[in-house]
Amino acid sequence: MKEVVGIGHAIVDVIAHADDGFLARHALVKGGMMLVDARRISGILKHLVVDGEHSGGSVANTMAGLGHMGHKCLFVGKVGDDPRGRRFARDLAASGVAFGHVRPFRTSKTGTSCIVVTPDAQRTMTTLLGAARRLSARDLLLRDFAHAKVILLESYLLDSPKGIEVFEKAAGFAKNVGAKLALTLSDAGCVARHLDFLKRFVPAQVNILLGNEDEFAVMGGFEGQVPAILAMTMGARGARIRMDGQCEDVPALPVANLCDTTGAGDMFAAGFLAGMLEGKAALECGCVGVMAATEVISKTGARRARALSV
Repeated sequence: MKEVVGIGHAIVDVIAHADDGFLARHALVKGGMMLVDARRISGILKHLVVDGEHSGGSVANTMAGLGHMGHKCLFVGKVGDDPRGRRFARDLAASGVAFGHVRPFRTSKTGTSCIVVTPDAQRTMTTLLGAARRLSARDLLLRDFAHAKVILLESYLLDSPKGIEVFEKAAGFAKNVGAKLALTLSDAGCVARHLDFLKRFVPAQVNILLGNEDEFAVMGGFEGQVPAILAMTMGARGARIRMDGQCEDVPALPVANLCDTTGAGDMFAAGFLAGMLEGKAALECGCVGVMAATEVISKTGARRARALSV
């Protein structure tokens, strides 16, 4: 019996540090996410000294955060039959998160994201989706969703060939089991690529919409959104929440050691959803989200290393 079922790209992050000049030389848009092929990502990686590898993926990170907070979660995504895929599965299990009933894809390698962290702690991603893009509606099984209170999607899924079908089936399951459908907007560029679909899908199907200021701006702004529950991160200015008919601004917390902003939004989503599952009010949900995000940006990698009391 899972409280939250998350559906997203299963990705392993390869993290390196470099300066803004490196981004310019390789035509990388600072703070963004660019989809690339194997040749392009290899060409970037050969010029970097890799600091480490960490399991990632937007929704997978959020599931891991919720797992650390004691919530029962399932992640549905696709990995390759390779060492990175096995690492991804082990890391989910270590977070207390179940992996969906999706067999490893034998002819595609596990998705990889090269994350370049600049001295200001901003992360810039180039991503090879690999096996992650093979996820399809056929991989979603109703029995996995039977007791869910929240079903979480990421807009990144729309970059996969069957992404729209996954969205539509998940929305049907949410109605079938009485779960709230949540969507994290993922990336401003991704929202722009799929804006026509999102403008139709979000008002009709989504109950909880999460994202940052740039992503909401592409969608037409925070105030113009239909979903009853909105959570928007605003960087050093904290977050803004709309819930139960009220709008609350949540202040940011001081960061003693700003290290790596990778996963900040994902961990905010984990804390916010954890607060909701605990029945907390809007301001409290936002505060838990800010706490989780503050912790993750104080370390390298997109996932928190310890439990956070809700």
